[in-house]
Amino acid sequence: MSVIMKVGAVTFTHSDSFTGDVEIRRGDTVVKVPVDTLKKLVGECVRHETILRLENVKPADLLTLLRN
Repeated sequence: MSVIMKVGAVTFTHSDSFTGDVEIRRGDTVVKVPVDTLKKLVGECVRHETILRLENVKPADLLTLLRN
């Protein structure tokens, strides 16, 4: 089954199991990208943002995070 999600002017169409290709449409432009490729991109974005947050954590707070 296909799922359609709109974010602003961009429409994403993908399988409900998040496998295969994602069709990305903006206006007349359509691109198909493998789901795994998008997962890697988003994963790198999350890694980058996490590193930026950790760089600003106080040492005592960092130790608290490590205990959990």
